[in-house]
Order: sequence, then structure tokens, then C-alpha cells
Amino acid sequence: MRIFSWPPAVFITGIPPDECTRRLKADVGWGFIPFTQAEVVGTVGKRWFHLRRNIWYRNSFQAVAAGKLEESGVGTRIDCRFRVNRMAQVFVIFIVLFLTASMVLTPRLLADYVFSIGGIAFMTGLIAFSRWLARGEPEFLTQYLRDLLDAQIEQ
Repeated sequence: MRIFSWPPAVFITGIPPDECTRRLKADVGWGFIPFTQAEVVGTVGKRWFHLRRNIWYRNSFQAVAAGKLEESGVGTRIDCRFRVNRMAQVFVIFIVLFLTASMVLTPRLLADYVFSIGGIAFMTGLIAFSRWLARGEPEFLTQYLRDLLDAQIEQ
């Protein structure tokens, strides 16, 4: 099971990369503005993007579409990966390693084990709940890109 990512997608569109970038910049809201009305927020560069669905609550484990725009013979090839925010990944790995190390290196009392195992169980539950909240987001972002860029998924 993928903890921090979802299966990738590759899109093909007949639109040139510059037009894809223009469409994305025109439609994607900026993620740091509260109460933005944009359906999708993120950042768009000349040949790349990071997009996420605009939600009213905070979920650091929601799906982020990270894509690269590459010129192809018919228009643009878009290599897109769906993943969790990198800072959320680092946070989880750090906490789990810290709890594991504290359990292995300093086992003095039963409470040390209980604290560490409880912390790891809490992180597991937090990830599971956050993934449940993010259900359907990769599909939503896939459909958003298909509609906005008139793209088809490469088989």
C-alpha cells in the first residue's frame, strides 16, 4: 500500500505547453489566500505545477498533483504524480523514528513502551483518517486536468 502517494497519470493534449501553462495560471487559485473561490489552488510555473483541491478544512495529507509539462509531437505530454505534501511526509517519518528510537534505546518502564506504541498507533490512525478525508481527490484532480486542458490519459 502506498502511504504517501497514489498511482501516477500521464496525459496527452493537442495544446502547446505555453497554452497549458496559460490556462492553468488563469484557472488555479493561489493557495495562501483564505476563502478563495477557486476550485483548485496551487502554484504554476512555466513547465510545472503543484495543484490541490480547495477544501474548507485543513488536511496536510490531501492529494497534491505535481506535474511536468513536456512538449511532444502532438502538443503536450503531462507527467503527473499524486502525493502527500512533502512536509507532512517528513513530519510523519520523524515522529515514527523518534518514537521507535525512544522505545528501543531507552526502555526503562512499561510506560515507555506504552507511550511509544500509543504514539505510533495514533500516527497510523491519523494517516488513515486523513487518507479517508482525501478519498477521491486524485480522481477529482485528474478530471480537472482533463477538462481544463482537453487532455486524454495515455494508455
